[in-house]
Amino acid sequence: MTTVADVMTTEVHTLHPDATVGALRDLLHVLGIGSVPIIDETGIVGMLTATDVVEDWAPDLPLGTLMRDEVHTVPPTTSVESAARTMRERCIHHLVVT
Repeated sequence: MTTVADVMTTEVHTLHPDATVGALRDLLHVLGIGSVPIIDETGIVGMLTATDVVEDWAPDLPLGTLMRDEVHTVPPTTSVESAARTMRERCIHHLVVT
């Protein structure tokens, strides 16, 4: 069985809710990634994707005002099939592996 651990990206880039839309756009562009978990001292508090910042949001707008606070997570031992099913059922493109 192929697990999420077998296919996941291990170099995760995160931002704080106080970071700005401009910082997120720069990070997505420079690294060629599509999503960033938003974290604070308590852990993962949100998620933002490239799709979330396509609109003409002000570059200095804090991410905390835009982020979705419902973050879908799976453990690394989850099968790829189960993770794909979760993504399909919830209409999402990114999962955070915890």
